[in-house]
Amino acid sequence: MNHKTNRRTPSKSTLFSPQVFFKELLTEARAASSFPEDVVKQIFSNLSSVYQFHSLFLLPELQRRMDEWGTNPRIGDVLQKVAPFLKMYGEYVKCFDKAMDLINTWMEKSPRFDEIVKDIQKREICGNLTLQHHMLEPVQRIPRYEMLLKDYLK
Repeated sequence: MNHKTNRRTPSKSTLFSPQVFFKELLTEARAASSFPEDVVKQIFSNLSSVYQFHSLFLLPELQRRMDEWGTNPRIGDVLQKVAPFLKMYGEYVKCFDKAMDLINTWMEKSPRFDEIVKDIQKREICGNLTLQHHMLEPVQRIPRYEMLLKDYLK
């Protein structure tokens, strides 16, 4: 099996889109007080840290290993090296249900919140996917790593 062609690397836009929501909602909350800034921070909890870890450390390491696969067909060592940082995902997952409730509540409660979210969702960077879908990506990531490791062990 050629592992290089069978695994998709998440695009930067998929990883970046929740950051767009966060920045624009936070800017609006601070500028116009259409909804509380604290709500935005609760929704996105530690998403910025997760995003930075994933895009600046984990993805480049995995890509480098995939590029060297012919001479170094290992991946467990990469995940072992970053394992302590994977705890960030656990924190994110713990806050996920509350974040979904807050999104739904504030989309109903604040016309401006709803408008901003829907405007961003229409953009190309979001791939016509909802904020909730993009927020689910980090929750699904760890099980994908587990499947990746099991696949490589076969």
